[in-house]
Amino acid sequence: MELLFTPTGAVNLLREFAAVAGVTPVSNTLKLPPTLRQGDLQAHVLQPGFELITHHYTLCAPLTLRRVPAVPRTDLMCIIFCLNELPIDQQFGGDNASHSGRPAAGITLSTDDMGGVFVFPVGIEIFVGILTLRLAVLRELLGAGTEHPLLTEMQAGSKSFFVYEDARPDIQTVVRQLRQPPAAPTLQALYYQFKAQELLYLFLGQLAVRPNQALAAMHPADAKRLMQVRAQLLADLACAPSVAALATAAGLSETRLKRLFRQVFGRSIYDYYQQARLAEARRLLRNPALSVADVGERLGFTNLSHFARLFRRTTGTTPKKYARELPVGWD
Repeated sequence: MELLFTPTGAVNLLREFAAVAGVTPVSNTLKLPPTLRQGDLQAHVLQPGFELITHHYTLCAPLTLRRVPAVPRTDLMCIIFCLNELPIDQQFGGDNASHSGRPAAGITLSTDDMGGVFVFPVGIEIFVGILTLRLAVLRELLGAGTEHPLLTEMQAGSKSFFVYEDARPDIQTVVRQLRQPPAAPTLQALYYQFKAQELLYLFLGQLAVRPNQALAAMHPADAKRLMQVRAQLLADLACAPSVAALATAAGLSETRLKRLFRQVFGRSIYDYYQQARLAEARRLLRNPALSVADVGERLGFTNLSHFARLFRRTTGTTPKKYARELPVGWD
């Protein structure tokens, strides 16, 4: 099943989904029909210009959500918290993105003229939370005195933009709490208002610690290109990235690629690659069947001393000690 939607708010998305699925929502909840297996969507109007929709389901047939860019761009922003552990080529990647096989629990923030494609496969528990908010609401919530260039330009509303952040564990916890009914049902509206603002606070807090960088103008097609570059970058962590090759594949100049990549992901191409490399090292070291040398070799470290130094610099311990100190039965 495929759903084309324009990000005009949670309630409208719920209605569009209901029309395609052939079911009728009850109050703010849409139960998936048996043809899609099980689960639901819930929409919450938190205040005028600030809405939340949650997706929580497991599918027996593939589902594609295709976000149609708004033309012209309006003052609506969309924040998507995606915790469903899909392969990263299935988020904003289109049909030709490289497949890394690594999970992508991530967050995207964009103006409504940025399109996107989300392909949800069968048999995977889907957790997605979507916040839509108008500029006036963002300005009201942030108040005066915001000095970070990214947050300042977001409030100005003069440019199209798209940014991506990995979803930290604390954010993942809050997204999952959206699916837990409040202890006091009569306080449901307050509960979702609080949780939505908590998500917004945690996410904008991540953006606020990024290095200061003014926003460069972005074309809607740039979002897809940058996500494809990210997928290509992470597809083989044993191979150091070639900026020239990545730029050619993306159809961008090296200078523009480097600037937009830092703007979207918050760090340089090489730093992003190195961070992902070390995160994968931590994951592999949890496998007792793999030695430190095995892990280093898989990730392209020809010098194990260099691997150990780099690992210690970022984690505070050596790979060997990290593996040894993991609790028994660590998954």
